[in-house]
Amino acid sequence: MNIFKQILKVNAWYFILMILLSQVGGYFNLSLIAYYNSPELALNEPFAVVCMLFFYLIVSYNSVRTVMELRLFNNYQLPASLLHKYLIALGTIVGLAVACLLFSMAVEYVGSLLTADFPVDKQIKVGGYISYIYRETCHFSFLIILIGVNMILASLIRNKAFCIGFSLGLGYAFHLTFIYMERVTITPVQCCLFAVIGIVLLIIAYQIYKRWQPANSGLLMI
Repeated sequence: MNIFKQILKVNAWYFILMILLSQVGGYFNLSLIAYYNSPELALNEPFAVVCMLFFYLIVSYNSVRTVMELRLFNNYQLPASLLHKYLIALGTIVGLAVACLLFSMAVEYVGSLLTADFPVDKQIKVGGYISYIYRETCHFSFLIILIGVNMILASLIRNKAFCIGFSLGLGYAFHLTFIYMERVTITPVQCCLFAVIGIVLLIIAYQIYKRWQPANSGLLMI
């Protein structure tokens, strides 16, 4: 609990900023709707695609950044088990992702009021963005893989600049992959397989974290 409070206290404003940034596309879209009052601008799909890019860049970057927080001397030396610290880091990542998704409903609610008189297929629906992400990420299973890969990266590589740069590139690559997968049919079995792969990646990241040698000056953390 002390670790969670410390992470939350240090990163409170950062989390608020990331949640607001994840909605930049939505705010821009809604401002255009309100200004022009044009049904052609009230399309859920462009809104979802733009926000999706911000969302996965944020999740990818935050996955790396949160693991790096564990390297700080004060956090690393806290009297708690390594598993506890790792789960707090993972919970922080998931919590921010959930907050970004839930906050989108507030943006969509404003949009639903602005587009109430538009044709049904042009109206902004509350919860539409979450449904879009749920569909495009195979029931969030690809999101688990994205977090797992980034946590392995941050747990293994010591160079922070490389980790952050690679994570942002990975987030953008996942974004392009999700858009491409709109034309691909994914079965429930494949979704379960993706989820299992994501969980395995998280376990691997924890095994790497347990072998950290913070005093090591080499390229790797182990």
